[in-house]
Amino acid sequence: MDIYEVPKVPEEKRYWVVRAEGGLYFDHFTQHGLIALGHLNCLDIKDTPESGQFYPSEDKLSQSFIRYHDEIGSSRHRTSSHLTQIKSFIYEMSVGDWVVTVGDKLVRFGRIIGRPYIENEPVTVVYDAMKGRLVKMDFTLRRSVVWGPSILRKELPYGLSQSFQSNLTLFCLDKHWQAVHHSLYPAFVKDNHLYLSSKIRSKDRIKNYSVSAVLTLLNEIEVIGKEVENFDNLENFDDTYNRYIDDNKLSITTKAQFHSPGDIWNAIGATAGSIDGWMTYTVAAYSMLFGNQKLGFDGLIDLQTRQKIWDLVLDRLKKNKAEKVVDSLKLEMPRLDTSKLEDSSKDEK
Repeated sequence: MDIYEVPKVPEEKRYWVVRAEGGLYFDHFTQHGLIALGHLNCLDIKDTPESGQFYPSEDKLSQSFIRYHDEIGSSRHRTSSHLTQIKSFIYEMSVGDWVVTVGDKLVRFGRIIGRPYIENEPVTVVYDAMKGRLVKMDFTLRRSVVWGPSILRKELPYGLSQSFQSNLTLFCLDKHWQAVHHSLYPAFVKDNHLYLSSKIRSKDRIKNYSVSAVLTLLNEIEVIGKEVENFDNLENFDDTYNRYIDDNKLSITTKAQFHSPGDIWNAIGATAGSIDGWMTYTVAAYSMLFGNQKLGFDGLIDLQTRQKIWDLVLDRLKKNKAEKVVDSLKLEMPRLDTSKLEDSSKDEK
């Protein structure tokens, strides 16, 4: 298995949603590697020269757009809304930002790799070559995107799913950055916090004991991760665990939708120093809760230490009488190929 590197979320990263005309152009976006807006079609702007970018004066663009819509009697609210979206597309989006587009059943995550440009040639998707059924998209304001993983809309976290109820074609998703990353990654880091993600796949009613057992196990994972280098402290695990409680050193917090299905999200803070010293051990222990080493740690953790962590996790599962809880909840970590979202090699310089 490849070595698993816990991704670190850059401070400057931003997140956007660009709708594909109610899903009609979902395939146009994803098959042709782009996102697009049709709000500027009305100004009949010429194509951007090859290798160029569309970056007009913001004031002049606004004046032209408002003047056109005043002449045709558009409502001020609609004009203002469309202009705000155009400005976001041109002036606020950046190469390297992530974008989500929404289809009937799927949402797909992508990385913006290009600057804005105008192209008047429609983008065509053929759905039935024999019958000649094709759909053309004529939105002229575009950016290039490399598309990564897709997720079923019904499997999205509630808050993220609800955000897609917005009627806007384009809007910022920054406030849902945690939900985006929890949906994609088993573990990630930001602001000296380690975040862990799992999904409840079971459709059965969730027992109170199952919730209690999972939360206890997650507390213990923090202790294992932070103390594994001082293995003597773990030979009497209960004493070490109780000392963490007495000294108020347990930092793990949980956001959960204990639904069936649902989500469990955790954040573990660094009480002192850097997160790097214990992060890998914690993620290794966390992955072992799921019955096997789904994440690769060869080259990061020596075999002897991995065995110690494995033995500790098995021991805590047994002592908490939680061996069947993970199975009964059908807990899983996200397992998606996010490499295209992280790869900056195709970004326009």
